[in-house]
Amino acid sequence: MKKWLLIISATVICVAAAFLYFFSLTPKGDTITSRESILNTAISKGNEWTIAKELELGGYIVSGAYSADNKSTLAIFEPTGNGDYKFSTSTNRNSDEIIVCFCKIQNNIINFLF
Repeated sequence: MKKWLLIISATVICVAAAFLYFFSLTPKGDTITSRESILNTAISKGNEWTIAKELELGGYIVSGAYSADNKSTLAIFEPTGNGDYKFSTSTNRNSDEIIVCFCKIQNNIINFLF
Protein backbone atom coordinates (compact mmCIF):
# COMPACT_ATOMS: atom_id res chain seq x y z
CA MET A 1 0.00 0.00 0.00
CA LYS A 2 2.83 2.41 0.88
CA LYS A 3 4.47 1.58 -2.44
CA TRP A 4 1.36 2.69 -4.41
CA LEU A 5 1.05 5.85 -2.33
CA LEU A 6 4.68 6.67 -3.07
CA ILE A 7 4.20 6.08 -6.82
CA ILE A 8 1.04 8.22 -6.93
CA SER A 9 2.70 11.01 -4.93
CA ALA A 10 5.75 11.02 -7.22
CA THR A 11 3.49 11.15 -10.29
CA VAL A 12 1.49 14.10 -8.92
CA ILE A 13 4.69 15.98 -8.05
CA CYS A 14 6.12 15.40 -11.56
CA VAL A 15 2.93 16.60 -13.25
CA ALA A 16 2.77 19.67 -11.02
CA ALA A 17 6.43 20.48 -11.72
CA ALA A 18 5.88 20.16 -15.48
CA PHE A 19 2.83 22.42 -15.29
CA LEU A 20 4.71 25.07 -13.31
CA TYR A 21 7.66 24.90 -15.71
CA PHE A 22 5.40 25.36 -18.75
CA PHE A 23 3.50 28.20 -17.06
CA SER A 24 6.73 30.04 -16.24
CA LEU A 25 7.84 29.92 -19.93
CA THR A 26 4.67 31.55 -21.24
CA PRO A 27 5.33 35.27 -21.88
CA LYS A 28 3.10 37.43 -19.69
CA GLY A 29 3.34 40.63 -21.72
CA ASP A 30 4.42 42.59 -18.68
CA THR A 31 7.74 43.73 -20.21
CA ILE A 32 8.82 44.91 -23.64
CA THR A 33 10.89 41.74 -24.06
CA SER A 34 7.92 39.49 -23.33
CA ARG A 35 5.67 41.48 -25.70
CA GLU A 36 8.34 41.09 -28.42
CA SER A 37 8.25 37.34 -27.76
CA ILE A 38 4.47 37.38 -28.07
CA LEU A 39 4.74 39.24 -31.39
CA ASN A 40 7.18 36.61 -32.69
CA THR A 41 4.58 33.89 -32.14
CA ALA A 42 1.41 35.87 -32.92
CA ILE A 43 2.38 37.46 -36.26
CA SER A 44 3.11 35.05 -39.10
CA LYS A 45 4.75 37.65 -41.36
CA GLY A 46 7.97 39.00 -39.94
CA ASN A 47 10.42 37.59 -37.44
CA GLU A 48 12.69 38.87 -34.69
CA TRP A 49 10.32 41.71 -33.77
CA THR A 50 11.72 44.75 -31.96
CA ILE A 51 9.37 47.22 -30.28
CA ALA A 52 10.42 50.77 -31.19
CA LYS A 53 7.72 52.77 -29.40
CA GLU A 54 4.90 52.12 -26.97
CA LEU A 55 1.94 54.10 -25.74
CA GLU A 56 -0.46 53.28 -22.91
CA LEU A 57 -4.10 54.17 -23.59
CA GLY A 58 -6.92 53.25 -21.24
CA GLY A 59 -4.92 50.40 -19.75
CA TYR A 60 -4.08 48.97 -23.20
CA ILE A 61 -0.58 49.07 -24.69
CA VAL A 62 -0.11 50.12 -28.30
CA SER A 63 3.25 48.93 -29.64
CA GLY A 64 4.96 50.05 -32.83
CA ALA A 65 7.48 47.42 -33.91
CA TYR A 66 9.70 46.37 -36.80
CA SER A 67 11.11 43.00 -37.80
CA ALA A 68 14.46 41.80 -39.08
CA ASP A 69 12.93 41.15 -42.51
CA ASN A 70 11.65 44.72 -43.09
CA LYS A 71 8.09 44.41 -41.79
CA SER A 72 6.37 46.83 -39.43
CA THR A 73 3.41 46.37 -37.14
CA LEU A 74 1.14 48.35 -34.88
CA ALA A 75 0.03 45.89 -32.18
CA ILE A 76 -2.52 46.23 -29.40
CA PHE A 77 -2.03 44.41 -26.08
CA GLU A 78 -5.04 44.02 -23.82
CA PRO A 79 -4.66 43.99 -20.02
CA THR A 80 -5.44 40.65 -18.36
CA GLY A 81 -4.90 41.71 -14.74
CA ASN A 82 -1.93 41.72 -12.36
CA GLY A 83 0.07 43.86 -14.81
CA ASP A 84 0.00 41.21 -17.55
CA TYR A 85 -1.08 41.76 -21.17
CA LYS A 86 -2.23 39.53 -24.02
CA PHE A 87 -1.98 40.13 -27.74
CA SER A 88 -5.25 41.53 -29.09
CA THR A 89 -4.69 42.57 -32.72
CA SER A 90 -2.17 44.05 -35.12
CA THR A 91 -1.90 45.77 -38.47
CA ASN A 92 1.16 44.77 -40.49
CA ARG A 93 2.88 46.34 -43.48
CA ASN A 94 6.23 46.47 -45.23
CA SER A 95 8.58 48.87 -43.45
CA ASP A 96 8.47 51.40 -46.28
CA GLU A 97 4.67 51.76 -45.96
CA ILE A 98 2.67 53.89 -43.52
CA ILE A 99 0.44 51.95 -41.17
CA VAL A 100 -3.04 53.37 -40.68
CA CYS A 101 -5.39 51.49 -38.41
CA PHE A 102 -8.56 52.04 -36.45
CA CYS A 103 -8.73 50.32 -33.07
CA LYS A 104 -11.47 50.07 -30.49
CA ILE A 105 -10.21 50.66 -26.97
CA GLN A 106 -12.78 50.87 -24.17
CA ASN A 107 -15.64 51.63 -26.60
CA ASN A 108 -13.65 54.44 -28.26
CA ILE A 109 -12.49 54.12 -31.86
CA ILE A 110 -8.99 55.54 -32.22
CA ASN A 111 -7.08 56.17 -35.46
CA PHE A 112 -3.34 55.36 -35.34
CA LEU A 113 -0.60 56.24 -37.84
CA PHE A 114 2.82 54.60 -37.66
